[in-house]
Amino acid sequence: MASRSKITRLTLTDKTEADLVIIGLVSSEADYKVSQLINKKLSISLRHHRTIDIEINAGEKDSFSKYAFSSGSPEVIYYLISNRSEKNVIFKKLKKIDYLFLIQDHENVCNFDQITTQLREIEKITALFILDPKEIKDKNLAYITP
Repeated sequence: MASRSKITRLTLTDKTEADLVIIGLVSSEADYKVSQLINKKLSISLRHHRTIDIEINAGEKDSFSKYAFSSGSPEVIYYLISNRSEKNVIFKKLKKIDYLFLIQDHENVCNFDQITTQLREIEKITALFILDPKEIKDKNLAYITP
């Protein structure tokens, strides 16, 4: 009898979207001030990271500020990204949002309800929106997602 090799099927799950939360923030404050307010409220330490350079129009590039903090073990990474530059926005459909606060939590240790409640308590943040990464249909999403 001929031997047949056994076929093993593996199911791979892509957790990149499942463990990423994007919160849109509206604030008239400067990016460094918003990062300080978030640091104080959430007891984290967002620090200025390299800027995000995006080609908005043919030949025209623009820079957007980015702040980052990585907690220890289990690792949770926080990003604060400005949605605005002097002339442009990263996401044209989200032009009313000033900042994007991303939380990447591979271990599912964050209490997102508690974080959003704490962010709402910051007086200088006038509005907060939970955004679904799957519903943001914009090519620039690749620039901000870790």
